[in-house]
Amino acid sequence: MTKHILILALAVGLASPAWTAENNAAPKEESIGVGSGLVAGALAGGPVGAIVGAAMGGWLGDKFHRERSAKLDFERQSEQARLESEQARLEADELFGRLQSRNADLSQLRSQWRVAQRDYRNALQQALDTQIYFRTGESKLDDETGERLSRVAGLIAELDDLDVVVEGHADARGAEDYNEQLSSARAQAVHDALVQAGVSPRRIHSIAVGERLSTADEKDLDAMALDRRVNLSIVDQRAPNRVARQ
Repeated sequence: MTKHILILALAVGLASPAWTAENNAAPKEESIGVGSGLVAGALAGGPVGAIVGAAMGGWLGDKFHRERSAKLDFERQSEQARLESEQARLEADELFGRLQSRNADLSQLRSQWRVAQRDYRNALQQALDTQIYFRTGESKLDDETGERLSRVAGLIAELDDLDVVVEGHADARGAEDYNEQLSSARAQAVHDALVQAGVSPRRIHSIAVGERLSTADEKDLDAMALDRRVNLSIVDQRAPNRVARQ
């Protein structure tokens, strides 16, 4: 009995934190394991049991320490990954917000561009909202008409997707063949004025209508003056059937 008590006392003493400086530096779990192993081994098997118990206790304590450390590392890594994921989500939300803002700005710019394009074409249509009239039997343009066509050409030249149709007309007096040639000469005069002002000849299409669309009575001189004209039409190359006729 006394022997057992001495062994137990020795085990408890060895398990004490003040046993050696090396044991003080060991992980807490390992120290607890060694102490517990000493006590259990001493009670079970005397000195030999104490040594074996201490060894087993130390191994178990070290294993517990490593498992606990691994768990703490995993938790730290998981938390770090969560924080990084949250940061990435916030950055993605910010980028998405910027993209939406830019899309809205782009949509606004497109809308403004369409309005500007419509206004520009309206200005072109207003510039063409006059007929080009000629004296009886003449196909020459006067200076005022030439200046007006020059301004029109400046507008047309800026719109590459538009072509110009030039229709020459004549009143019903005289022979039909003569009126055909006269209307062709009038259309050619306007064609030449537009080209001289900067419109590509490839974008101008001249048509001689002659007297076929004349509606004035030969006794109505004022009405016949309206038949001696050239009509201008602008045609969208992308939609040939859409004609803004002036």
